[in-house]
Amino acid sequence: MPDSIDFKYSGWVSRVGVVGLTVLLNACSVYAPMQPHMPMTRAAGQAEAQLNWLPTSRFDASAAYSPLRYMVLTAAGSFRPRGGYDTTYFNSRQYEVGVGSYWPATNRLLVSGLLGGGHSVSERSFREPNIFFGSTDELAVYQARYRKLFGQLGVAYEWERVTLGATYRLTSVDFTTITYNSQALPIENMLRGEPMLFLRVNGLSDQQPAWAQLQMTVGLSTPLGQEPLNEGFNDRRVRNSAFTAGIGVVFYPHRFGTHRREAK
Repeated sequence: MPDSIDFKYSGWVSRVGVVGLTVLLNACSVYAPMQPHMPMTRAAGQAEAQLNWLPTSRFDASAAYSPLRYMVLTAAGSFRPRGGYDTTYFNSRQYEVGVGSYWPATNRLLVSGLLGGGHSVSERSFREPNIFFGSTDELAVYQARYRKLFGQLGVAYEWERVTLGATYRLTSVDFTTITYNSQALPIENMLRGEPMLFLRVNGLSDQQPAWAQLQMTVGLSTPLGQEPLNEGFNDRRVRNSAFTAGIGVVFYPHRFGTHRREAK
């Protein structure tokens, strides 16, 4: 009885500690959240494409196109190579597609929403840590395949040379397979909340609007409304919070054509 009282009392402390540590280190989660993409399309016929690099040696690419006014289609893919044959690695391959709408509230303010889904394959291997934050000789290998559905809202404000925006994505993850050292885990699904901030700048170009921009992103993926099935490490590791950050470039093909005509 005292143990359960102590656990309840310290539950919020342990949750804060787990979230804080995994946000900083993203140490063990086999789930690899994709960075949300908010297209800056404002009219039919407009498009954009972006390529981002994450410090975890992952590459994300995405594209968006507006076939009709207020309608946008998106597609994205992500790839993280294994990076050698060491016992410590994390590789993933995933894709997603979406359809949504946008609303130019003013000449500078843009609001958008997306619904979509995708699929991912990921594998992570590392040596089990000990209580002194070192590592043991015991190897942990997680493998997962999962489907996801998501809903996303975004808002962005454009200045002459800078665009600042924020998105919030709600993602439902359904595991088709998930194993720990080849043993199946009893984890079927989880719900994630995934906010992100992004900043786009024109770089050295003085052309307005720019046909290419540099982009910096920072985001977080955290589990929502679900308690671990047990007090073991596996369930907590799968549901760990994950921090994302990236840098890349965004291209606007419709703006490139405009600049070529103006140059003539």
